Amino acid sequence: MTEENYNQCVRDLSQKVYLFILNQIKDSQAAQDIVQDSFLLLWEKRKEIDKGKAQGFVFKVAYHKMIDSIRYNKRFTLPSQTKEPQTQIMYSDAKDVITKVLDTLPEAQRAIILLRDNEGYSYKEIAQMLNLSPEKVQVYLYRARVAIKKVIIRQENII
Repeated sequence: MTEENYNQCVRDLSQKVYLFILNQIKDSQAAQDIVQDSFLLLWEKRKEIDKGKAQGFVFKVAYHKMIDSIRYNKRFTLPSQTKEPQTQIMYSDAKDVITKVLDTLPEAQRAIILLRDNEGYSYKEIAQMLNLSPEKVQVYLYRARVAIKKVIIRQENII
């Protein structure tokens, strides 16, 4: 990958990667750090990576750095800082309901549904980004959509 290819990759992908990570962790500063670290690693390995595989590489690195960040923060969170589980979600806005449900999904399912439904990536591309098989991606996506549907169709959540 040449320097110009790298710069083009940064221009094309930085906002997408940032929004993907921000949707996951809801911390803009941490999301910026993760994106910067991901592109730094791409720069360091630019001679080894083909420009066609740069997108998958950046998303994969960003995803794994995000997981590391989440795990690190979970280890050092005080018990008083943890969220109380909600037994019932009552909202009148479908977007709020979906956002709350996405926050309750496991990390892999949330990442897959955002990459597929928000970003429009194929199963194969998501599988490469997250180090999963395409079949596993389909299963996780199905489970995530079922979980969202169960919450949305509850009587108290109907708009």
